[in-house]
Amino acid sequence: MIFPPVLAPIRLIPESQNYKTIPMPYFPEVPKIAYEGSKSKNPFAFKHYNPDELVEGKSMREHLRFAAAYWHVMRNPLADPFGGGTALMPWEDGSNSVANA
Repeated sequence: MIFPPVLAPIRLIPESQNYKTIPMPYFPEVPKIAYEGSKSKNPFAFKHYNPDELVEGKSMREHLRFAAAYWHVMRNPLADPFGGGTALMPWEDGSNSVANA
Protein backbone atom coordinates (compact mmCIF):
# COMPACT_ATOMS: atom_id res chain seq x y z
CA MET A 1 0.00 0.00 0.00
CA ILE A 2 1.09 3.54 -0.66
CA PHE A 3 0.31 6.12 2.01
CA PRO A 4 0.39 9.91 1.51
CA PRO A 5 3.14 11.80 3.34
CA VAL A 6 2.39 13.19 6.78
CA LEU A 7 1.64 16.87 6.33
CA ALA A 8 2.27 19.75 8.67
CA PRO A 9 -0.80 21.86 9.38
CA ILE A 10 -1.27 25.01 7.35
CA ARG A 11 -0.11 28.14 9.15
CA LEU A 12 -0.35 31.85 8.47
CA ILE A 13 2.48 34.29 8.96
CA PRO A 14 1.34 37.81 9.88
CA GLU A 15 2.64 40.48 7.50
CA SER A 16 1.16 43.69 8.96
CA GLN A 17 -2.56 43.56 8.05
CA ASN A 18 -2.17 40.87 5.40
CA TYR A 19 -1.54 37.18 5.82
CA LYS A 20 0.65 34.96 3.70
CA THR A 21 -0.43 31.35 3.35
CA ILE A 22 2.14 28.59 3.63
CA PRO A 23 0.76 26.13 1.08
CA MET A 24 -0.15 22.55 1.83
CA PRO A 25 0.49 20.00 -0.92
CA TYR A 26 -3.16 18.90 -1.15
CA PHE A 27 -4.97 22.23 -0.78
CA PRO A 28 -2.53 25.07 -1.53
CA GLU A 29 -5.34 27.54 -2.27
CA VAL A 30 -7.11 27.12 1.08
CA PRO A 31 -6.03 29.68 3.73
CA LYS A 32 -6.32 29.15 7.47
CA ILE A 33 -9.80 29.87 8.82
CA ALA A 34 -9.66 33.06 10.86
CA TYR A 35 -11.76 34.42 13.74
CA GLU A 36 -13.84 37.37 12.52
CA GLY A 37 -16.42 37.72 15.29
CA SER A 38 -20.13 36.96 15.58
CA LYS A 39 -21.17 39.72 13.16
CA SER A 40 -19.04 38.37 10.30
CA LYS A 41 -20.89 37.50 7.10
CA ASN A 42 -18.00 35.32 5.90
CA PRO A 43 -19.22 31.68 5.84
CA PHE A 44 -15.60 30.52 6.10
CA ALA A 45 -14.75 32.35 9.31
CA PHE A 46 -14.96 31.43 12.98
CA LYS A 47 -17.76 33.42 14.58
CA HIS A 48 -17.25 32.36 18.22
CA TYR A 49 -13.95 30.48 18.38
CA ASN A 50 -11.09 32.90 18.96
CA PRO A 51 -8.00 30.78 19.64
CA ASP A 52 -6.24 33.61 21.52
CA GLU A 53 -9.17 34.62 23.76
CA LEU A 54 -8.68 33.75 27.42
CA VAL A 55 -11.38 31.75 29.21
CA GLU A 56 -10.78 31.00 32.89
CA GLY A 57 -7.10 31.85 32.47
CA LYS A 58 -6.45 29.57 29.47
CA SER A 59 -6.70 30.35 25.78
CA MET A 60 -9.48 28.77 23.75
CA ARG A 61 -6.71 27.03 21.80
CA GLU A 62 -5.68 25.25 25.01
CA HIS A 63 -9.25 24.41 26.06
CA LEU A 64 -10.30 23.07 22.65
CA ARG A 65 -7.26 21.14 21.51
CA PHE A 66 -7.70 18.73 18.65
CA ALA A 67 -8.72 15.35 19.97
CA ALA A 68 -10.04 12.09 18.62
CA ALA A 69 -13.39 10.78 19.77
CA TYR A 70 -13.41 7.90 22.26
CA TRP A 71 -15.33 5.66 19.86
CA HIS A 72 -12.83 6.16 17.04
CA VAL A 73 -9.80 5.54 19.24
CA MET A 74 -10.79 2.96 21.83
CA ARG A 75 -13.85 1.10 20.51
CA ASN A 76 -13.50 1.09 16.74
CA PRO A 77 -12.80 -2.44 15.45
CA LEU A 78 -11.60 -0.96 12.11
CA ALA A 79 -14.48 -2.50 10.16
CA ASP A 80 -15.33 -1.26 6.67
CA PRO A 81 -18.10 -1.89 4.12
CA PHE A 82 -16.27 -5.00 2.93
CA GLY A 83 -16.09 -6.91 6.17
CA GLY A 84 -15.66 -7.10 9.90
CA GLY A 85 -13.01 -5.36 11.92
CA THR A 86 -9.41 -6.46 12.13
CA ALA A 87 -8.31 -4.63 15.28
CA LEU A 88 -7.94 -6.88 18.30
CA MET A 89 -8.01 -4.75 21.43
CA PRO A 90 -7.47 -6.53 24.75
CA TRP A 91 -10.00 -4.35 26.59
CA GLU A 92 -12.80 -4.85 24.05
CA ASP A 93 -15.32 -7.44 25.21
CA GLY A 94 -17.89 -6.70 22.48
CA SER A 95 -20.47 -5.28 24.86
CA ASN A 96 -21.80 -1.80 25.35
CA SER A 97 -21.53 -2.16 29.12
CA VAL A 98 -20.44 0.57 31.49
CA ALA A 99 -17.76 -1.79 32.80
CA ASN A 100 -16.23 -2.00 29.32
CA ALA A 101 -16.30 1.78 28.94
